[in-house]
Amino acid sequence: MKRIDHLGTTSISGYQLSSSIGRIYIPKGVDRNSFVETCLRKGVCSVVRDNAYGVINNVKIGIEEIQLLEWPKESGKLGNTVLLLLDPFKKVYNVAAVLNNDGEILKAKEGVRIISKVSSKGSVTLTLDSNRPSIQLLVENGDIELISRGGKVKVTSDKEVLVNAPIIAHNKADQAMLRGDKTTELLEELIDLIAKAKVSTSIGLQPLTTALQISKLKSKLEELKSTKSYLE
Repeated sequence: MKRIDHLGTTSISGYQLSSSIGRIYIPKGVDRNSFVETCLRKGVCSVVRDNAYGVINNVKIGIEEIQLLEWPKESGKLGNTVLLLLDPFKKVYNVAAVLNNDGEILKAKEGVRIISKVSSKGSVTLTLDSNRPSIQLLVENGDIELISRGGKVKVTSDKEVLVNAPIIAHNKADQAMLRGDKTTELLEELIDLIAKAKVSTSIGLQPLTTALQISKLKSKLEELKSTKSYLE
């Protein structure tokens, strides 16, 4: 097992905290998923320091730090490297920080904050990039849900809102939308056919409608098309 060296002590206003490095650990013989679920619920974890100290159970860890952990895939295996602080009076260990493992290549870039979680089922990555600036939410093999209970979901842009997908459904939609340009073109052709149609009267064949009425109908076709929303 890799040796984990002791770092020494840290003084905080005269209060001595012993610090060391350890690795997240899932004890042998336990159900891996149940153990992780219990740790997440209670805000604790198990840590291995070295052969001399063995396994330390019920190590306290904050809600932010515990979400950064990549738990071992099997019991008896090691996970993230963490910085431990020991309260000498209470004899309680706490995880102060989650560290990168030896040889691990980080995705960090200047001006960029990345929040990422990966599992065997997929991955979720939120990237905040102040260089562009932009926000990107990427989900592999999963869904994105925006839910508002008792309120509204608002999307506002000074330029454009672009939605690109093979199928876009509004509410519980089961009917296709009409495309504005194609619809107005079809209606214009129908109006032209009506303008040419004639009926038999006592004074002979007469048009169904007047040129003025036809002109008014055509002038209203453009009003059917939105100036903000577009369909492919």
